[in-house]
Amino acid sequence: MQVAARTYRARKKRLPALRTLEDARITDALRALKVPDAKGRPRPEIIYGRRKMTQSLRRNGFPKDGRRAGDLLNRDFTVPRHRTGSG
Repeated sequence: MQVAARTYRARKKRLPALRTLEDARITDALRALKVPDAKGRPRPEIIYGRRKMTQSLRRNGFPKDGRRAGDLLNRDFTVPRHRTGSG
């Protein structure tokens, strides 16, 4: 893929987005759960569901507010309601 030299240099100088950094921190924390403990056993957190995992992340310094990131593209995924006629 061809990229202009100016674009390449600008991209290399730009700092990563805050969300990218936070996502990387969370991903690293989740991957660390796959590492067995000192006795070679899997960590109990590896079988947590979404709610328990969210609470575990909060306890370990990952404050999550439960809100999704905003839609920067202003997409509309609603479907018009289809009325069914009777008779």
